[in-house]
Amino acid sequence: METILEVLKKMEKATAREMAARMKIDAPDALAMLRDHEDRGEVNQVNGYWQLTGRASKKPANAVPKKTKPPASKINEAVLVKLLHEHGAMTSEQLAKLADTTVRTVASTLAMPVNKGRIVREKRGNVFHFNVVSKTALGASKLPESASKPAIPVTETPKTASIPEKTETPAPQSSTAFVDTIPQLVSTNGQPAALTPKIIAGEIRKTKSRLVQLEKLRVTVRTQTRLQRSLGL
Repeated sequence: METILEVLKKMEKATAREMAARMKIDAPDALAMLRDHEDRGEVNQVNGYWQLTGRASKKPANAVPKKTKPPASKINEAVLVKLLHEHGAMTSEQLAKLADTTVRTVASTLAMPVNKGRIVREKRGNVFHFNVVSKTALGASKLPESASKPAIPVTETPKTASIPEKTETPAPQSSTAFVDTIPQLVSTNGQPAALTPKIIAGEIRKTKSRLVQLEKLRVTVRTQTRLQRSLGL
């Protein structure tokens, strides 16, 4: 990732907010970095815009030289992480004291790992404390969503075993006896009527229609019986 000096060199001059947007960090963190480089004499601010000192306007010859502070010790993320491992959660002031550097240097160094989630920043009262992210929490955050949720066992509702109905096979009948069982085919005097294919076809259609109605009726009766059993009736 580009440093703030590299970004400023490409942009020539920009505000802290513009550089923060380009680096995808918070504006206060970018401002802290710029202040740190300003203390080192690497950048300066003119009319609200930051620029490298090489592009800054020349000072008059009689200008009083600005007193510069002694350069702070250079630190990096690894140094601060080591201190946090050794001493636990600390404020930026405490880290700066242990690292023998300035608070601005600590803030600019912590900006990137905080945004990346490698270091946690939490507010306690009115002061921010920094701490390293444990490996357990870091590993848990990378688990797939399906692994983090316990599987919900699926319970099946026990089904009532259906008892097959006993069907009796009717004994074979003779043609005359079969005809006698159909009232429509018997004449008024009790003798079989004169049968024709047309009459028989008509009776077949009626019988099929009646059979369909009986099948539907049987399904309805079965459903009502099962419902009564489930309700304990």
